[in-house]
Amino acid sequence: MKSAHAELVSAFVDTLLRSGDLHTEAVERASRRVRRHEFLDHWYRLESSNSLPLWSRVDFDQDGPDPQILSTIYSDRSLVTGIAGDSPTTSTSQPRLMARMLEALDLGPGMRVLEIGTGTGYNTALLAETPGDPASIYSVELRPEVSKQAGEALFQEGYADVRLFAREGALGGARGCAL
Repeated sequence: MKSAHAELVSAFVDTLLRSGDLHTEAVERASRRVRRHEFLDHWYRLESSNSLPLWSRVDFDQDGPDPQILSTIYSDRSLVTGIAGDSPTTSTSQPRLMARMLEALDLGPGMRVLEIGTGTGYNTALLAETPGDPASIYSVELRPEVSKQAGEALFQEGYADVRLFAREGALGGARGCAL
């Protein structure tokens, strides 16, 4: 019997295939393997669209999320994951957009990738699955706390070989790191 998240992932990936946003075996495989809910423990929902936005935090249990929560996570929506004052600071991008970007990259064995903005680590994991070599993925995140959280999620999900840096993305990877 498939788990609730596996059914939602399957249905969503099938939708991307039918729409033409997803068409290569490598990106389809990555999209089916990486579990988006494991890279989140909360997000923010915009409650008001007046002149002052009101954001409410939505928390959930990764080990036993409510089906309604999973439905939101495995939908074609970007989810705001960080707020400063009234403004979003981090998010996990819209899955359809991520699929299109991965398709456009046309990654293959031996290729290296520099991702600027690790965020939750979900896209980083998709990148790691696409060429099949997590050690070829370098991801840079400006905010150390965001980088730490993404690193923990990546480690828990089996992507310990991804090279993750907490620093200004314009500076690339670590000093001496040949990309």
